[in-house]
Amino acid sequence: MQRSAAGNGALDGERRGRWRAEPDELLAMRTALRSWLAGFGLDTEAEHGLVVAVNEAATNSVEHAYGSPVASSVDGRTFEVKLHAEPDWLCLEITDRGLWQEPAAVAEGRGLGIPLMHQLVSSVTIDKNDRGTRVVLRHNRADGK
Repeated sequence: MQRSAAGNGALDGERRGRWRAEPDELLAMRTALRSWLAGFGLDTEAEHGLVVAVNEAATNSVEHAYGSPVASSVDGRTFEVKLHAEPDWLCLEITDRGLWQEPAAVAEGRGLGIPLMHQLVSSVTIDKNDRGTRVVLRHNRADGK
């Protein structure tokens, strides 16, 4: 359920969408993100890496920000993705209004999303406060055009 998009095209404006924090919304988010990225001439590997990194951040919002999955269908429990371009960078911001959950010390096969994001993009910044969590992913456009 994409609720909004801004900009006249991927090359000249910010793109944004908001989805319910539910697992079945992730496919729609990835589809929208791929369409936003199409205008930047990225190679397949760079585009795929960005989509996977954003999906990991959004999955964290879906799974952790609002508590139990049943509670996530309540209004206001959403995540938002924004994309904007700078001369040398693509910047993607994933935000929610939930509560930050510290990763477990023993993840038992989980907890790999944040390290994976660091491997896939040039920089990862995570800001958390009482209003929610914001993950900023920056891709150097010289890396994989």
